[in-house]
Amino acid sequence: MKKMWLWYWAFMLAGCVGASESSRADRIEMRDGSQLEGQFLAETRMGWQFRERNGTLHAIAPSAVRLIHFADANRARSFYGIPARSVSERDEVMLLPTESFGRDLLTGLRGAEKSIHIAAYNLSNWGAAPMADIFETLKQKAQAGLQVRMILEFGSGTSERLKNLVLEFAEYLAGFGVEVRYMQEYKVQHKKLVLVDNQTLWIGSANLTTSAMAQNEEFNARTSALRVVDAANKDFQGLWNLARPAGELNK
Repeated sequence: MKKMWLWYWAFMLAGCVGASESSRADRIEMRDGSQLEGQFLAETRMGWQFRERNGTLHAIAPSAVRLIHFADANRARSFYGIPARSVSERDEVMLLPTESFGRDLLTGLRGAEKSIHIAAYNLSNWGAAPMADIFETLKQKAQAGLQVRMILEFGSGTSERLKNLVLEFAEYLAGFGVEVRYMQEYKVQHKKLVLVDNQTLWIGSANLTTSAMAQNEEFNARTSALRVVDAANKDFQGLWNLARPAGELNK
């Protein structure tokens, strides 16, 4: 019993117990990188008793465990008698490679209810999916009265050809009510982010181009973690205040 409690407190002091209110099953993340999903049953002299989804029973030493996600935070409290750290879906990050990023972003834009804020280095639409659908969605949302804002590159470090191409596509969107500003305060504005309703953030390497969403090797992520979204929103607002509308650009 004494050994069992030593295991328990060593594990707790290491900050390795978590609770997830969003999972349908308890999940154990092992220190060797493996994971088990199922149900956390009890703490015994042999360690923690855990039953996998397939019915396999395990007796797991706490020293082998990095983190436990409980399907129900109340169950964590009943096991340990103390408030458990709660991890919700808002803390999760979804990693999105090239094609899945385009599909996921389009779904997010279509679900926007209040605002869409975009910062990008490059913007183009040659009529292919998913950019054609993204352009159409931005137009529709702006015409429906949502605040749709874009910050695009127009700095001295970018070629005139690319700047003029971006300007052409962006001003087309401006004709449908999208607010567009251009960054000249830096040699290059290379940030890429999309904020929907100031609640969900997409960030990564991809520009808003067909090649970035269908051909290139890109890496992006989506998150609704409050601190991350708030930081991105503050950064966007700072850029917006520095950026200029097309009529004020030094060409």
